[in-house]
Amino acid sequence: MVKIVKEYLQSRSLESRVDFRGGHCFGNCHQGPIIEINGVIYEKLTEEKLISLLDEITNRKPL
Repeated sequence: MVKIVKEYLQSRSLESRVDFRGGHCFGNCHQGPIIEINGVIYEKLTEEKLISLLDEITNRKPL
């Protein structure tokens, strides 16, 4: 998932506007893959769900 996020940010020239860090599973490894964005934890992500989520977030909020 880290690779997908990095590629997403790079392909949209967002890497300088987004603070992205790898981390652990926030104590919910059984619900993974997991990502936290703006304090909200999203669980059970697939590549497709992650890209859709990133599209939704980057299109609705100024970074």
